[in-house]
Amino acid sequence: MFALTFLVAVIGVFTLFWAFSSKKKWDPCAKHCYVTGGSAGLGLSLAILLTKKGADVSIVARNEERLQLALEQLESARQTPNQILKAYSFSLDDAESSASALEAACSGNGDRCPNAVFLCAGASRPGFFVEQDEASLRKGMDNGYWVQAWSALVRRSAFFHAQLKRSGPGSREAHGTQQVCR
Repeated sequence: MFALTFLVAVIGVFTLFWAFSSKKKWDPCAKHCYVTGGSAGLGLSLAILLTKKGADVSIVARNEERLQLALEQLESARQTPNQILKAYSFSLDDAESSASALEAACSGNGDRCPNAVFLCAGASRPGFFVEQDEASLRKGMDNGYWVQAWSALVRRSAFFHAQLKRSGPGSREAHGTQQVCR
């Protein structure tokens, strides 16, 4: 379980490093970014970074109290008054609740489907594989893998349907929105 969590973390860090250090840099300014696990840890840190770069950020987590504290931190990192910063309390344990979370985030952003999705939700318990039983392995997969998989599945489906509705062929940008970023 630790190895799986470590692998996911390494891939995430590598992806972030690549995204922010490649020659053609991705600019999150004025883009809708959806961050699961946004109330603490990696998700919160990423949400703050995206906010500082001018993104419209939707954070999703279970704990409403921690979400409100996280939203206050995002507000203090706000770059422009136009930025949309929202927090949504959802459990992402299944496809239905993951779809509800994404739908709420889209509705709260002028029905804009996120331009970028960052899957940081989940939990892990460090330990040795040989010490795990079936219940702990299942719980680890539910909290570490399936939480990510359900969100990725509904995002893929939402993106596909949004592309069919868009007037501009192949366009991934939200139409009719402009924001000045630093």
